[in-house]
Amino acid sequence: MIIQFILNKLIQWLLPIILRRPVTVAWLQCLCKPMRDVNDEFLIFLEAMKLRAYESAQVMVLEDILNKEFDAVSKLIYIDDTGQQTSKRYLFTRDETTSNPLYVRTSAETVPFTSRIFLRPWSFFESISREFKVFIPAYISEENETIIYNRVDNLKIATTTFRIIRYTP
Repeated sequence: MIIQFILNKLIQWLLPIILRRPVTVAWLQCLCKPMRDVNDEFLIFLEAMKLRAYESAQVMVLEDILNKEFDAVSKLIYIDDTGQQTSKRYLFTRDETTSNPLYVRTSAETVPFTSRIFLRPWSFFESISREFKVFIPAYISEENETIIYNRVDNLKIATTTFRIIRYTP
Protein backbone atom coordinates (compact mmCIF):
# COMPACT_ATOMS: atom_id res chain seq x y z
CA MET A 1 0.00 0.00 0.00
CA ILE A 2 1.50 3.32 -1.08
CA ILE A 3 0.51 6.12 1.26
CA GLN A 4 3.28 8.63 0.77
CA PHE A 5 3.25 10.54 -2.48
CA ILE A 6 5.61 13.25 -3.67
CA LEU A 7 3.65 16.31 -4.71
CA ASN A 8 6.55 18.09 -6.42
CA LYS A 9 7.01 15.22 -8.89
CA LEU A 10 3.27 14.90 -9.31
CA ILE A 11 3.05 18.57 -10.28
CA GLN A 12 5.87 18.08 -12.79
CA TRP A 13 4.22 15.02 -14.32
CA LEU A 14 0.71 16.49 -14.59
CA LEU A 15 1.74 19.90 -15.88
CA PRO A 16 2.09 20.17 -19.67
CA ILE A 17 5.59 20.93 -20.94
CA ILE A 18 4.49 24.31 -22.31
CA LEU A 19 3.35 25.46 -18.81
CA ARG A 20 6.40 24.22 -16.87
CA ARG A 21 7.82 27.63 -16.16
CA PRO A 22 9.43 28.10 -12.72
CA VAL A 23 6.80 30.64 -11.68
CA THR A 24 3.90 28.32 -12.55
CA VAL A 25 5.52 25.34 -10.83
CA ALA A 26 6.22 27.42 -7.69
CA TRP A 27 2.63 28.74 -7.69
CA LEU A 28 1.22 25.17 -7.91
CA GLN A 29 3.57 24.00 -5.16
CA CYS A 30 2.24 26.80 -2.92
CA LEU A 31 -1.31 25.69 -3.67
CA CYS A 32 -0.44 22.08 -2.75
CA LYS A 33 1.27 23.00 0.55
CA PRO A 34 -1.87 22.30 2.71
CA MET A 35 -2.22 18.88 1.09
CA ARG A 36 1.47 18.17 1.77
CA ASP A 37 1.02 19.17 5.43
CA VAL A 38 -2.00 16.89 5.81
CA ASN A 39 -0.06 14.05 4.21
CA ASP A 40 2.89 14.59 6.59
CA GLU A 41 0.57 14.63 9.62
CA PHE A 42 -1.10 11.46 8.36
CA LEU A 43 2.27 9.70 8.02
CA ILE A 44 3.20 10.68 11.60
CA PHE A 45 -0.21 9.44 12.79
CA LEU A 46 0.25 6.19 10.85
CA GLU A 47 3.61 5.50 12.51
CA ALA A 48 2.12 6.17 15.96
CA MET A 49 -0.78 3.80 15.25
CA LYS A 50 1.60 1.09 14.01
CA LEU A 51 3.46 1.29 17.31
CA ARG A 52 0.21 1.35 19.26
CA ALA A 53 -1.04 -1.77 17.51
CA TYR A 54 1.73 -3.78 19.16
CA GLU A 55 0.83 -2.57 22.67
CA SER A 56 -1.16 -4.76 25.02
CA ALA A 57 -2.00 -5.14 28.70
CA GLN A 58 0.58 -7.87 29.27
CA VAL A 59 2.84 -6.93 32.15
CA MET A 60 6.06 -7.39 30.20
CA VAL A 61 4.84 -5.32 27.24
CA LEU A 62 3.41 -2.60 29.47
CA GLU A 63 6.67 -2.33 31.44
CA ASP A 64 8.64 -2.08 28.22
CA ILE A 65 6.39 0.67 26.86
CA LEU A 66 6.63 2.73 30.06
CA ASN A 67 10.39 2.28 30.32
CA LYS A 68 10.97 3.28 26.68
CA GLU A 69 8.91 6.45 27.06
CA PHE A 70 9.77 7.68 30.54
CA ASP A 71 12.95 5.98 31.76
CA ALA A 72 14.92 4.86 28.72
CA VAL A 73 18.35 4.95 30.38
CA SER A 74 17.96 3.10 33.68
CA LYS A 75 14.62 1.27 33.03
CA LEU A 76 13.48 1.30 36.66
CA ILE A 77 9.71 1.31 36.08
CA TYR A 78 8.22 -2.08 36.92
CA ILE A 79 4.81 -3.61 37.57
CA ASP A 80 3.93 -5.92 40.43
CA ASP A 81 0.80 -7.98 39.90
CA THR A 82 1.48 -10.63 42.52
CA GLY A 83 -1.14 -9.25 44.89
CA GLN A 84 -3.54 -11.45 46.80
CA GLN A 85 -5.58 -13.23 44.16
CA THR A 86 -8.72 -15.01 45.27
CA SER A 87 -10.38 -17.84 43.42
CA LYS A 88 -12.87 -16.75 40.79
CA ARG A 89 -15.64 -19.27 41.19
CA TYR A 90 -18.91 -17.72 40.09
CA LEU A 91 -21.25 -20.70 40.52
CA PHE A 92 -21.50 -22.83 43.65
CA THR A 93 -23.75 -25.36 45.33
CA ARG A 94 -26.13 -24.85 48.27
CA ASP A 95 -23.65 -25.94 50.95
CA GLU A 96 -21.28 -23.17 49.74
CA THR A 97 -23.78 -20.33 50.15
CA THR A 98 -22.98 -17.34 52.32
CA SER A 99 -26.06 -15.13 52.56
CA ASN A 100 -29.10 -14.69 50.32
CA PRO A 101 -27.96 -16.62 47.24
CA LEU A 102 -29.59 -16.02 43.86
CA TYR A 103 -31.22 -19.18 42.51
CA VAL A 104 -30.62 -20.15 38.89
CA ARG A 105 -33.89 -22.14 38.83
CA THR A 106 -37.12 -21.61 40.67
CA SER A 107 -38.33 -24.18 43.18
CA ALA A 108 -41.11 -25.24 40.77
CA GLU A 109 -38.64 -26.29 38.06
CA THR A 110 -37.29 -29.78 38.05
CA VAL A 111 -33.59 -30.11 38.81
CA PRO A 112 -31.72 -32.76 36.81
CA PHE A 113 -28.69 -32.57 39.09
CA THR A 114 -28.35 -33.88 42.63
CA SER A 115 -28.21 -30.36 44.07
CA ARG A 116 -29.36 -26.92 43.04
CA ILE A 117 -26.99 -24.30 41.62
CA PHE A 118 -26.78 -20.81 43.15
CA LEU A 119 -25.10 -17.54 42.25
CA ARG A 120 -22.90 -15.74 44.74
CA PRO A 121 -24.20 -12.42 46.13
CA TRP A 122 -22.72 -9.12 44.87
CA SER A 123 -20.86 -8.59 48.14
CA PHE A 124 -18.61 -11.54 47.24
CA PHE A 125 -17.52 -9.94 43.97
CA GLU A 126 -16.71 -6.62 45.65
CA SER A 127 -14.18 -8.36 47.89
CA ILE A 128 -12.18 -9.84 44.99
CA SER A 129 -8.94 -7.92 44.54
CA ARG A 130 -7.72 -7.50 40.97
CA GLU A 131 -5.20 -4.77 41.60
CA PHE A 132 -1.68 -4.33 40.35
CA LYS A 133 0.94 -1.76 41.30
CA VAL A 134 3.08 0.33 38.98
CA PHE A 135 6.34 1.32 40.67
CA ILE A 136 8.02 4.43 39.29
CA PRO A 137 11.24 6.10 40.47
CA ALA A 138 10.92 9.27 42.54
CA TYR A 139 12.79 11.41 39.98
CA ILE A 140 9.97 11.11 37.41
CA SER A 141 7.99 14.36 37.35
CA GLU A 142 4.33 14.81 38.34
CA GLU A 143 3.36 15.55 34.72
CA ASN A 144 4.94 12.30 33.58
CA GLU A 145 3.20 10.46 36.42
CA THR A 146 -0.14 11.72 35.10
CA ILE A 147 0.81 10.61 31.59
CA ILE A 148 1.87 7.20 32.94
CA TYR A 149 -1.45 6.89 34.80
CA ASN A 150 -3.44 7.69 31.65
CA ARG A 151 -1.31 5.35 29.53
CA VAL A 152 -1.73 2.41 31.92
CA ASP A 153 -5.44 3.18 32.36
CA ASN A 154 -5.86 3.08 28.59
CA LEU A 155 -4.04 -0.25 28.18
CA LYS A 156 -5.15 -2.20 31.26
CA ILE A 157 -7.86 -4.83 31.28
CA ALA A 158 -11.29 -3.37 32.08
CA THR A 159 -11.94 -5.19 35.37
CA THR A 160 -8.60 -4.44 37.00
CA THR A 161 -7.49 -1.51 39.12
CA PHE A 162 -4.01 -0.18 39.73
CA ARG A 163 -1.99 2.21 41.86
CA ILE A 164 1.14 4.16 41.06
CA ILE A 165 3.74 3.99 43.82
CA ARG A 166 6.87 6.17 43.88
CA TYR A 167 10.09 4.71 45.25
CA THR A 168 13.69 5.79 45.55
CA PRO A 169 16.05 3.50 43.66
